[in-house]
Amino acid sequence: MEEATRGARRAAEQRRAALVRSQELLLEHLTPEQRDTFHKNKWFLVIGGKTKTQYRIRTESYAGTSTSRSRQGDRAPLRPLL
Repeated sequence: MEEATRGARRAAEQRRAALVRSQELLLEHLTPEQRDTFHKNKWFLVIGGKTKTQYRIRTESYAGTSTSRSRQGDRAPLRPLL
C-alpha cells in the first residue's frame, strides 16, 4: 500500500513539474505582448503566415486540460488541438 501511495505522489509531482516546464517553454517563445496577454487572459494571439488570419490560442494547463484555438471572430466553440 505504501509503495502505491509513493508511486502516485511521484507521478503527481512529475505531472506538476511537466506543466511548469511546458509553461516556461511556451513563455520563452512568446513576444512580450503575447506574454502580457497570456498572463492577463490565459490566451494569446498569433497570425497565420500565409493567410494572415488571427488565431487565439487558449491554454487551460493550470487545470490539466488541453490547448485550444479559434479564429478571431469565429462563434464556433474552440476545438482541442490534441
